[in-house]
Amino acid sequence: MNREKLTVTIIAHNEEENIRDCLQSVKWADEIVVVDAESTDRTVEICKEYTDKVFLNPWPGHKEQKNFAVSKALNLWIFSIDADERVPDELKNFILEELKNPAFDGYRFPRQNYFLGKWLKHGGWYPDHVLRLFRKDRGSFGGINPHDKVIIESGKVATVSLPIIHNTYKSISQYVSKQNLYSSISACQWESKSVPISGIEKCTTYPHDGCSLSS
Repeated sequence: MNREKLTVTIIAHNEEENIRDCLQSVKWADEIVVVDAESTDRTVEICKEYTDKVFLNPWPGHKEQKNFAVSKALNLWIFSIDADERVPDELKNFILEELKNPAFDGYRFPRQNYFLGKWLKHGGWYPDHVLRLFRKDRGSFGGINPHDKVIIESGKVATVSLPIIHNTYKSISQYVSKQNLYSSISACQWESKSVPISGIEKCTTYPHDGCSLSS
């Protein structure tokens, strides 16, 4: 039985430690689109081993970069995955079977988040549902950076029990640095919506999502 063709989209910046395992886990897709934000390591080189659809795009923001990746996809169905995420075989098999006769316009999945190598099952870290499989004519990335999300404007969404594997932080210092970065990005987004915020230094750490705040 024929099925709908699928494009996997990935955004990346200096992900040489993560990207190969990510790409390996989705190499079964009909198309892989990678958008790289001017990496200075071997990210692009590694990606070109798996796909010829590697696009360079200066960082515009999380949701903007992901929508740019979707715009480069040839297929109607999109599966968006981050460089530090993996698709296990059970989830791959579900997607391929479901696309033979999709009953929904979007599908959300739990994430198994691993922190310092251990699966965190509590404290809001699980099930941590994310909508990642969707028809590009029914959904797009919205939300407030850096916490982008797929929004289905009109259509039906299913919640699937099969997880995406997410390898988060390898050290406490990495975790603290990311939280500092994300809090600055969030402050920038609220500042752009004219919400008064004081005591925030201008964002200089890449990526900054267009921050214009100054102390």
